[in-house]
Amino acid sequence: MADYYVTTSGSDSNNGLSEGAAFASLGKACATATASGDRIYVKSGTYTLTSTTNNANGGRFTIPLGVRVEGYGTTPGDEGTTPVISAGSLTSFTICTMTASFNVRPPMLRNIELNGNGQSSVVGLIAPGNFTFGVSKSIFRNCTTGISGAKEQTCVFDCTAVSCGVGFSNIYQAIGSIARSCTSYGFSGIKNAAFCVASGNGNSGFYSLNTIGSSFLNCVAHGNTNYGFEVSYDIGIMANCLATSNSLYGYSIGANNAGMSMLKNGNWNNTSGGYRFTTAYEFGRIDLSADPYTNATAGDFTLNNTAGGGVLLRSAGFPGSITGGSTGYLDVGVYQVAAGGGGGLILPRPMNGGYSA
Repeated sequence: MADYYVTTSGSDSNNGLSEGAAFASLGKACATATASGDRIYVKSGTYTLTSTTNNANGGRFTIPLGVRVEGYGTTPGDEGTTPVISAGSLTSFTICTMTASFNVRPPMLRNIELNGNGQSSVVGLIAPGNFTFGVSKSIFRNCTTGISGAKEQTCVFDCTAVSCGVGFSNIYQAIGSIARSCTSYGFSGIKNAAFCVASGNGNSGFYSLNTIGSSFLNCVAHGNTNYGFEVSYDIGIMANCLATSNSLYGYSIGANNAGMSMLKNGNWNNTSGGYRFTTAYEFGRIDLSADPYTNATAGDFTLNNTAGGGVLLRSAGFPGSITGGSTGYLDVGVYQVAAGGGGGLILPRPMNGGYSA
């Protein structure tokens, strides 16, 4: 195992084994770091691709099995300012590929921005095979598709897709992630989502097509140009979610409604109404009469103290208590506040490329 470095002052003629002898591109680094357990540290800065050739100097890159690529600011591991890998003027290619295999350590990508630069047919990241789950704290910006995965295996957490065509496509599980200002779906072909936000997208915020056993927990769909949540197969669970200010219905649940359990979900100000179809298994619907957010326009989806708004959602989530255990009420929506105002869980956390950029 070895550590390799990439910096904007590096050279692809170096050996990459120290910051002083760093490579200049991830293409070169991924061609060199091929042993499981190798790590590639990419220092903050902008790296503009010059070739669509895979793992060539200045080229697009495929992360080998078991190799970790991680951005840093000053010291490796500090997860400082996120380095940007830009498509530059290149078109019709994928910036990063992650191919995994069963029972083998997968590749990993953390704290990296993949920026399509608004060029045509540029995918940020594609995970074409199963068992890919190591994508975290990364940003996909200005891409045709931010990240495209294998629906039954690809997992992401703490990621942001912003100003893409589709934000996240065919993802098995997304946790603590944001899709905003995309021209089409925020999350398309999503099976499971928890503590995620889809806002200001040009189609439905969350779209699940023919998926058995889907789940949506504590997610927010706000201001999308179609449905907030669109589920065409109705075997699954949706709990503690919020659908607000979407152009059609907040929730479009499969017309047959055979098995989608709807538990403690809230809705407000959706143009066509809260629900497109009634659901057979619904408990505790929360119909709001006021805006529940602190400042949705600025991307602050924390709950306000407005009667009929945020107040109705505090400690109103499912489950209120666990049989044989203690009582612990979740807030409805993404952001949680501990009882007594002493902090609490906040997901997705503010990060570069999230609502702070």
